[in-house]
Amino acid sequence: MKNLNLENNFIKTYPVFIPDNGPVCRVRGPGKGLWCAQIIAVKLQIGRNVWVKAIDAASKSKSLRMLDVIFEFIPLGGALEYDVFFTEKNMGLKGELFFGNYSFSETVGLWLEKGTEEASSLLSPIISTEGFIFSPEEYLDLLERLRMALRRYDRLPAVSNGLEDLNTGFFRHRSLNESTVFIRKHLTGYLRRGADLQRSFLLAINHNARSWATEKRKELRERSTLLENMKEELRAATKTTGRRLKKASSEIAGGWQAYLNKFSVGEEEGVRSPSLENMSAAIEKEQASVSVSFRLIGRELKTEGMSLNALTVQPQHGDSDKLRELEQFLNELLREVDEAGLYQLPLRLTDAATTPRQLQQLESLLAKLRNTERHLEELPMFYDRRHFWYAQPAHLRRLLAPLLDLPSEDWEIAFSSWYFERCLEREQRPERFYRDVSPSGAIPEVMSEKNQPERGNLYFLMPEDPWPVEADSEDLFVDMSGRGQPEAEMKTRTLSLAPLSDTSAIHLAVSGYRNPVLLFSQSFQPLHPPQWDAHKVETLPAGPEDRVLMQMSETTPWLTLSEWDGQKGERVSVFLPENLSLEAENYLLERWESLVVSAPRITFFHTYTTGNITQGLLSDGFNGAFLISVLLRAAEAAESIPFDRDALIALGREVRIRCGLPEPGAHPLAVQIGIVLAEKLPGFFIETHVPWRDTFLPLVLQSPSGKKSVLLPDGCLPGMAGYETETARHLELETAGFRVLGLNALSVWEDLAGELERVVGNVKG
Repeated sequence: MKNLNLENNFIKTYPVFIPDNGPVCRVRGPGKGLWCAQIIAVKLQIGRNVWVKAIDAASKSKSLRMLDVIFEFIPLGGALEYDVFFTEKNMGLKGELFFGNYSFSETVGLWLEKGTEEASSLLSPIISTEGFIFSPEEYLDLLERLRMALRRYDRLPAVSNGLEDLNTGFFRHRSLNESTVFIRKHLTGYLRRGADLQRSFLLAINHNARSWATEKRKELRERSTLLENMKEELRAATKTTGRRLKKASSEIAGGWQAYLNKFSVGEEEGVRSPSLENMSAAIEKEQASVSVSFRLIGRELKTEGMSLNALTVQPQHGDSDKLRELEQFLNELLREVDEAGLYQLPLRLTDAATTPRQLQQLESLLAKLRNTERHLEELPMFYDRRHFWYAQPAHLRRLLAPLLDLPSEDWEIAFSSWYFERCLEREQRPERFYRDVSPSGAIPEVMSEKNQPERGNLYFLMPEDPWPVEADSEDLFVDMSGRGQPEAEMKTRTLSLAPLSDTSAIHLAVSGYRNPVLLFSQSFQPLHPPQWDAHKVETLPAGPEDRVLMQMSETTPWLTLSEWDGQKGERVSVFLPENLSLEAENYLLERWESLVVSAPRITFFHTYTTGNITQGLLSDGFNGAFLISVLLRAAEAAESIPFDRDALIALGREVRIRCGLPEPGAHPLAVQIGIVLAEKLPGFFIETHVPWRDTFLPLVLQSPSGKKSVLLPDGCLPGMAGYETETARHLELETAGFRVLGLNALSVWEDLAGELERVVGNVKG
């Protein structure tokens, strides 16, 4: 290990992100040359073959010259931090996407935006997530649907729940008019038939009950009379003696036994010793029992009636055939209602075993039908609500149902926090995304000197030469033009250097390089302008009028851009014509990135008017007129005193946007943590997404004393730099006076208070 000397231009290249790639890897951006040289060097050092196809039909010396340009700042003896061909090896890196184009820590930031508010816990965590795919597109769609539902329900008048049990098909598959006609028609018929059937049930049940009760009362009255007569006989017997007493006692005992036999009173009610005292006590007891039976006749009638059916009915009280007929009519009615689909849930779940329970089934049906009839005037309003409800996805309805019971102002907070909480729960190993901030001042041993690897296995091809089909999978083919398509039988993997406008290529940024022209090809904040100037001329230089021309020095001839071999100079002159040929325009679009770094000082000669430049800037797409206009306007901004920094940054941003490299946004977790820390660190100056050199600082905290700290979600700066490059970037920050602190997204999610306490302690320490 050794300390990094930032004065040595320690240049590193890293991918902004790594998409899936197959055998052909296309790279673009300011780091593509160094990246290409690193891969070639590694292949040559391990004895593999490397084929390089030149950018045009130039000489071998020209190809060698181009490689000399990119064979700079190559680490000796070390492999690349990433292998762009094997993206599966990079699983777990900070750049791995988790939620659409968001990383795990960025998703935690999306959760934190709502997750600390009280309403965030109002939706149950056990609501099923079946049907959710957890993507930004789904979230935005559901959020918009939720907002639309909120507006819809706020606008619709309130309705009762009297129609809640109707079949959902009325609201999903039929119009309001069709549903209304169908419901009214069936309600009328079912209510009429149900009322008639209810009347028949009541008549049958009540007839049985009245008949049974009448018979029961007659029996009890008869028993009372017999018991009273026996009591009179007992009183008369007590006045006799001798044989007359004995005879009277025997007669009374016989009458008592006859009573017991007739009314099926149990054996235990008999009198073992038929003395007058015993007989009197037994009769008194029986009278009391009869009296109780009179009082409980209603209860006994209810018990008797509950067991009534066609099998248990006594012939003297009811008609078993009539009861069977009623049961059949009821089952037919229930079946018809179910088959018609009037209600969502079936009504005939099980057969009722007794006639009273059958009547209860019927009365439940009638109550439901009458309730529907009573609330049918509300159907238009209820239909609007339910038709809208069933137009929503099923998984959203699972959330809408409990949300309808919450205040409307809590809906969005409760939904968003629930959604992102469930999204984050899917990750089984979230700790793998965090990278500890490197120890201060130490990086792996590297050399920043030029290194020319052995070239014995390096071969050059012209554009018209055939592809090396004899190469194996461990060899490397480099297409410097970025235009070729490998032949199907090729086994080797291909590295293709694509122009910045090729959106299918991996974008490679550079770190540790201070050339201000980087602002055109990556997010970069120049402290100084490029040393450019622009001159409008009347006399054209010697050469074709429809091509970009270059002069490497005042004593050398003008060359077309296609003739330039990549050699660099101290001060280069470039002529930009108004009318480019198609071939010249394509060449400019492919090689402009090399052109703008061909010399520290560049003078652009041209014949453009201000109107021409404006027209070029307003043209569509990334074309020659636009690019020339950008270069001329940038030169004007650079030579202004003071230089127009805002104009340069705006021009660079427009180039990147047209090349499919939109400006990166603020890190969501940094934004939310910044809001929370503002309350905990009064007096601190807090900024998010601060431009700094070749990157953005996610969160900067400046203490009242002026000391600055940088908070890095996942412990990394934006981009997908490896350990070595990331360490160098951290050391650059520390050299510039920043304290570098990591922010663990997992700790924020699981223990926000604890992570904030740790951060505050480090910032104040």
